[in-house]
Amino acid sequence: MIRIGTLKRRVTIQNPEKTSDGMGGYTETWNTVAIRQASIWHYKGKEKLVAGKLTEETIWNARIRYFDGIKPGMRLLIDGTTEMEILSVAPFEFGREYQDLSCRILN
Repeated sequence: MIRIGTLKRRVTIQNPEKTSDGMGGYTETWNTVAIRQASIWHYKGKEKLVAGKLTEETIWNARIRYFDGIKPGMRLLIDGTTEMEILSVAPFEFGREYQDLSCRILN
């Protein structure tokens, strides 16, 4: 059972939508799918060389109550300011109680 007191952060789940700009390109906008409470914690970090430059990537986990339709490529907007890309969705194995989302910070 997930305790409600651990879900302290308000997250907005958003889905990308591409709209034609009429000139062969498109504009990407984000549509809100749901607003939920979540528990967010640092999962792991790594450094790597890309084009001779040291870069770092930090992976975060977000746990929310089960919500059908969340997919990689969507994003979380945390407290209205921090954007995180959803990398993977791991459902609770024994029912539909909660989901763990692996994410990385975009801004």
